[in-house]
Amino acid sequence: MRVLHIMSGFGGGISSFIQNKAIGLLDSEIVFDVATYDEVSPAFRESIEAMGGEIYRLINPKKESWQAYMQSFESIFRAQTYDVVHCHIVGYRAIAYYVIAKKYVPRFYIHAHDTRPEVQTGIKNKALNWLNRRLQHYMSDVPLGCGDLAIQAHYGMVDDDQMMVLTNGIEDERFFMEDETRLAMRQQLREQYQISDETVVIGQVGRLEKVKNTDFTLALARYLKEQQLPAKIFLVGDGALAASIQATIEQEQLQSVILLLGRVSPIETVLPLFNVLMLPSFAEGLPTIAVEAQALGIPIVTSDYVSREADFGLGMFRQLSLEEKMNAWYVALEASANESVPALEERRQALQDAKFTQAASTALYKAFLLGEVNHYHIAP
Repeated sequence: MRVLHIMSGFGGGISSFIQNKAIGLLDSEIVFDVATYDEVSPAFRESIEAMGGEIYRLINPKKESWQAYMQSFESIFRAQTYDVVHCHIVGYRAIAYYVIAKKYVPRFYIHAHDTRPEVQTGIKNKALNWLNRRLQHYMSDVPLGCGDLAIQAHYGMVDDDQMMVLTNGIEDERFFMEDETRLAMRQQLREQYQISDETVVIGQVGRLEKVKNTDFTLALARYLKEQQLPAKIFLVGDGALAASIQATIEQEQLQSVILLLGRVSPIETVLPLFNVLMLPSFAEGLPTIAVEAQALGIPIVTSDYVSREADFGLGMFRQLSLEEKMNAWYVALEASANESVPALEERRQALQDAKFTQAASTALYKAFLLGEVNHYHIAP
């Protein structure tokens, strides 16, 4: 079986989902190809090529022409025969892929990865979301997403027994780290970055774009500086806002309370540094980093736009409204950072039960691709 994944850019939850599934399905009869406009990392390319797949670069119609894009996309189907197209681009933007793909492939799915439509306001946006939901119901063979909230946001109201949740499984050997190893790495990283023992290290990981709410992150940094609090933020990721964020840090002299690290790969080389992970996003589905952090033993504090499906009952999940005062966020972050961490085997069992270990998540995806499972819902 051959599956074509379509993603616009690289570096985030979508590429992590594809790579994790490629690694998990390495010795199976399933092969992935990936169509994207972006460069991918060597590790991502290696994961796809190891299973016999290829990376195809699409021509961006905004930079060249629609005809050039169509030729670049349709040439993939002339080179390979596919059983499934798994599209990670949503709404009306998926039409350009659906129209061509359906000429060659019987099964086409659109994967909802976030809750962005839920927070968009204004008559124009609401009308567009109404249209997008109807288009997706028409184009996608089943309402598909990373969690309930993401599916509801992009497809509208869908009954639990009609949706297909594909969990963002993690690589067990990377994130189920022995606690002694994690703490040793934390000490080494603290020395590397000259972090004192009493400083609470707050991490944030993701593409640097508006939806990740980096304005909030900078506001928290200002609060830490003004109140002279013993904490420092490490912002990990790259994206369109990177230059402006760095400029703000320098102009406002926030270097003592926030550091922009850029993209870090593999992410587990820096995650142990964090006492707590912060996700103040405006819109998220079920972010992979939230699963990875808890597997590693790092508690998370999120905005209430993040799905509570990321709470695995380990006491490592806190959620606040973005309307809360900055002091409330700091108190929650500090409290989470000082909580005792559940034992490794307890964390492993909780994620396995929720189908977020690599084996459980991969088995679910494989069963879906082979037509053995058409619906799955994460029990609350």
